[in-house]
Formats: sequence, C-alpha cells, structure tokens
Amino acid sequence: VQLVRIGRLYLIGIPGEPTIVAGLRLRRMVASIVGADLADVLCVGYTNAYIHYVTTPEEYLEQRYEGGSTLFGRWELCALMQTVAELAEAMRDGRPVTLGRRPRPTRELSWVRGAPADAGWFGAVIA
Repeated sequence: VQLVRIGRLYLIGIPGEPTIVAGLRLRRMVASIVGADLADVLCVGYTNAYIHYVTTPEEYLEQRYEGGSTLFGRWELCALMQTVAELAEAMRDGRPVTLGRRPRPTRELSWVRGAPADAGWFGAVIA
C-alpha cells in the first residue's frame, strides 16, 4: 500500500481491484486528511501485488461477484483505509513512516508434475 504525491495529485496505490464505492471511500478519506480536492485524489489498483477485489463491507455481504472474490473478508477495505490514513497523516504532517516487515520470500507452487526420466530409445516399449 502506498500514497504518492505529484504536485497536487495524490495517488493511492493498493494491491487489488477496488469497486467504485471502495475507491471513492479511500479517495474521500485521503482528501479530507490532506485537505485536497476529491478530483485530485485517485485510487490506483494492481500496485505491487494482487489481492483480487477490494469491496465495501456492504458489498462483501451481498456476495455477488466482487464480494465473493474478496480474499481477506468483509473488513479488507477497512484495514486498507486504516493503513492509508496513517500514510496520509504522515504525508500531511511531513513526518517519515517506519517501514513494515519485509515480505517473506515466496515459492511458486506448481501442480504440473515433472516428466519421468527417459528410460530407453524413442519408440522402445517400456514395461
């Protein structure tokens, strides 16, 4: 999660695809904290990772496509809003933020099994 300022433009970077209402809530919150016009605050998805959809708690309860595809549950947006609010307050106050823990290295999982070793010439019958 990140908050970037370029001139008067604020970009909220989140690692998922926000619904219109989820993005609007993030934008309104940042605009109110930093004192910017709503038109100057944008929510940018798909940044640095992908956690699927980001929905409001109400949209999550509906369990339509987006709500059913929200990986971290009903309060995912609220958790993101809390983190983004901390970044916006630090930006407004001109103070640095401490870096969080580094992510653990991930291993790519594959369900494709390796091919067995060759045991003879091409076309040979192996019993």
